Amino acid sequence: MLTFLAAPDFENPIGTGANNDYTVTVVATSTSGIEDNQSITVNIANIGPTDVALSSNTVAEVPDGGLPLPLTIGTLSNTDADTSSNYTYTLVSGTGDTDNSMVSITGTTLKGAINFETNPTLSVRVEVSDDNISFAKAMVITVTDVNEAPTDIALSSNTVAENSATGTAIGTLSNTDVDTGNTYTYSLVSGTGDTDNTLVSISGTTLKVAGAIDFETNPTLEIRVNVNDGVNDFFEAMVVNVTDVNTAPTGIALSNSDVDEEVAVGTVVGTISATDDGEDGTLSYSFDGGTDDVSFTIDGTSLKTDSSFDFETKASYSIDIKVNDGGATEFTKTFTITINDTVEDPIITMC
Repeated sequence: MLTFLAAPDFENPIGTGANNDYTVTVVATSTSGIEDNQSITVNIANIGPTDVALSSNTVAEVPDGGLPLPLTIGTLSNTDADTSSNYTYTLVSGTGDTDNSMVSITGTTLKGAINFETNPTLSVRVEVSDDNISFAKAMVITVTDVNEAPTDIALSSNTVAENSATGTAIGTLSNTDVDTGNTYTYSLVSGTGDTDNTLVSISGTTLKVAGAIDFETNPTLEIRVNVNDGVNDFFEAMVVNVTDVNTAPTGIALSNSDVDEEVAVGTVVGTISATDDGEDGTLSYSFDGGTDDVSFTIDGTSLKTDSSFDFETKASYSIDIKVNDGGATEFTKTFTITINDTVEDPIITMC
């Protein structure tokens, strides 16, 4: 067996061997005393690095909208029996190289811009080279989550009928957030788009009616909503559409309510009009069971006589006029028509 008296060192060869080649002469002697010798050359190989290490295997994610440049993950080092300052670190293909494209190496620094939601861990393969000798190792880096702000607010329904009662639910609020497990709080806030904040309220995740909503005044509601995830705020202006609802007329007027006695049938007493929002078309008028309705007629918007009146017999008449706005809503009002006494020609009796 041929052995070294001292451990050979590639960087510090023993003796005068060039390029770490050691030549020895071995003499063999037979039992009869015959000798033979043989020269043997032993080459010492450089063993190179045997491990790669990273100063930190944990990195916080770069939040959405955060710094676009990669951040330092850690510093690379290696284990090598030799002493050298000529180490080169690179990312190489092979087992464990899944996420190599998400990191980079500058000198001995490993960098990356990672998102926790897509990559909670990184698997990379790093090689260290010392001259012509290299060592590669797969490494796993843990990415820690950073709470990021919500990025959108949605409303399940953005329509409400006019005249809805206070407390009527308009819709349910929700949000878009890359993080999970957060508790969200919704509120109305001042700012661009808050014009109609006073007409609504928020209870939990429900947007509700809080004021008088009228289509003719506010065909749309402009509100500004904030969502807080416990740390971060996100604001959004939202529009709620108000739908038109047919409402009943609220009044009837008669331009004149008296007529002279003994006028001709068909004489116009007055013009009928109504108070209405005009949402459902043309207004129509009719009688609605008043005591003296039969003594009059309605022609469009004109109230006319249908009898000959005598003040001395009856001085006033009660009628009920109904208005319909073309929909399913009506309004009725009672009017008193006064009969005016007029000077009548004397009746001459012959005796």
